[in-house]
Amino acid sequence: DTTFQIRVPRKLLAEALVDAERMGVPLAELVRNFLKGLKMPTVDLKYSPRKWQRKCHANRSRFRVFALHRRAGKALDVNTLIPMASGGFKRMGDLVAGDRVFDETGTPCNVTYAHDVMFNRECYEIKFSDGATIVADADHLWYTETRLEGRVTVDKKMSSGIQQRRKGTTKTTKEILDTLHYCGENNHSIPLSGAVQFEEAELPIPAYIFGAWLGDGHSETARIEVIKRFSDYAETIGAKFRVISCNYGSKAKTYSISGGENLHIKLKSLGVLKNKHIPEIYLLASIEQRKELLRGLMDTDGCIDAKKPCCEIIQKRKSLALEIMRVIRSLGMVCSLSEKIVKERSYWRITFRANFNCFTIKRKSDRYKEQKKNNASASRFIVSVTPVVTRPVRCITVDSQSHLYLASESFVPTHNSTMATMELIDSALKFKLELGLFVYIAPFLSQAKAIAWGMIKFRLKEMIELGAVHVNEAELTITIKSNSARIKLYGADNPDSLRGVRLDGSVLDEVGQMKPMIWDEIIQPALSDRKGWAIFIGTPSGINLFSEKFFKAKTLEGWSSDLFTVYDTEAIDAEEVERLKRDMSTTSFAREFLCDFSAAGEDQLISLEEVELGSKRVLKEGSCDYAPRILGVDPARFGNDSSVIMRRQGFQCFEPIAFQGMDNMELANQVVYWINEWEPDAVFVDAGGGAGI
Repeated sequence: DTTFQIRVPRKLLAEALVDAERMGVPLAELVRNFLKGLKMPTVDLKYSPRKWQRKCHANRSRFRVFALHRRAGKALDVNTLIPMASGGFKRMGDLVAGDRVFDETGTPCNVTYAHDVMFNRECYEIKFSDGATIVADADHLWYTETRLEGRVTVDKKMSSGIQQRRKGTTKTTKEILDTLHYCGENNHSIPLSGAVQFEEAELPIPAYIFGAWLGDGHSETARIEVIKRFSDYAETIGAKFRVISCNYGSKAKTYSISGGENLHIKLKSLGVLKNKHIPEIYLLASIEQRKELLRGLMDTDGCIDAKKPCCEIIQKRKSLALEIMRVIRSLGMVCSLSEKIVKERSYWRITFRANFNCFTIKRKSDRYKEQKKNNASASRFIVSVTPVVTRPVRCITVDSQSHLYLASESFVPTHNSTMATMELIDSALKFKLELGLFVYIAPFLSQAKAIAWGMIKFRLKEMIELGAVHVNEAELTITIKSNSARIKLYGADNPDSLRGVRLDGSVLDEVGQMKPMIWDEIIQPALSDRKGWAIFIGTPSGINLFSEKFFKAKTLEGWSSDLFTVYDTEAIDAEEVERLKRDMSTTSFAREFLCDFSAAGEDQLISLEEVELGSKRVLKEGSCDYAPRILGVDPARFGNDSSVIMRRQGFQCFEPIAFQGMDNMELANQVVYWINEWEPDAVFVDAGGGAGI
């Protein structure tokens, strides 16, 4: 169904015109006869739809809403330590909804759902190039870059002059195992996390001074052993030093900070005298404060190899070495630890590639070279995936843009759209009008890319190789050359990027996480010009845009909705389904795998099913006049919350009266007005915590 353009040299075209005139045959007919003798290439989109997918494709409603069950898996060992935004770590098995963790950029994000613990899963130990290990099940999702994905593009350069690398995709543990090596090398790398973001702390001792004391300070006093050049730096920050001893056999001198008694008291209050360690207040300090702490350590105790360049620091205490590693990793760097024995005594050597200049002393600072953006030091490789004895595993859902979160003490980032992406591809290939635009939209652009980008390119692989399709990695756009139709990825987190475009088809994935205005104010108007279509995909998760569209689609013309449970898709084998049903709570299983909207919330008092039935009930006028009139008042809590006055009489509820940005005194006046206006028999006020109510 696709028209292909063929380039013909002018000389050949001239000869064809002469032949056509000689034979008295129209040129177009001559060309058609010529093409019939050619063996035209065919392409395989590598898609064999299952029964439920065929049902979706056969449904030609303009607006289609599909509720799909979750995939099983995406789970980590319950004993995996998860870095917490509040500080420290928490076992995966102990996390609850509302906990704050970190996304892959180091930004705090919320745990929106902590799923039930699963048993008897196929588990693997994933080992990384820095020695870190994580146990996950076979279906756990990872964002990785393979050797092929890591190659540079040839059509675009970054402003720095470094060619832009292709991005990675989301893969399961099992998929990583199957493609672990490429040409004898480790194939999968995971980009390093950003520096985790804590609030600036009120430190009793400036971070740099404390780091320098840890590096070369006397463990019992407020003395610091440094080379003379260090005192110049100390003076720039207002610190005073005096020489108290000098080793004339070397350049080393011992200094005491003026006012050492005060510093001594502060060190004692931190509990570090005779017990060198990094207190939590420093481990949980801001990014810049942790950088200063590391600079103090590296200026006094660290070194750098100018050739590699690799930083190194050696400690006598293993416990202190592990805390320094925690600081390094929390700043988004990979480090490794090795033991060195000298004269029967153990020393602990930490090595790492710095992503910032962690030295202030000139002779060390001059050796530092800023890492290139596409340098291998910006990621850690997966070196092995080994089957292990099954153990309890669990997964969480977070509200980060990418849906990734950091796991383990090494801060490793970890993480049903085939049918919908095939609709985009099929529509784009067959489109007859000019400049068609078909879009895939997820709550966040990074999420859209992780879910759909690799999948679309995989389906169109043969057409890409034939040159029939152009791929623009930078703009996440695929153009069909024969008709100029485009497939493009968007994120609902940037609605302005969608304004002013004309759409011919759209897929909205994970609709429940999108704001209603995305559809009402942007997507729907953009589809109006050429009567484009839309597919909504999601899993029941409470009352939101997805549940609204699913139920309304049953009554609106041109709309349709359908749901596909785990039994309909058969995507998970029957034995595994029975295990999930046995191990999960009835409500969780119904919501996640049976697409039961009425089971959408664990703490839900009134089910969606009851709400739907209530909305369909028709009451005759005056049928509730016998019942008392009740006025309910729900004052706003904070932020964007609204205050609401609700009127009810028997089975009948009247339109809610909502106020935003209203203080309690103004709300009290409104309550008085409606008491006088409606004359209720009783008024109930939700006092909540009682603050000012």
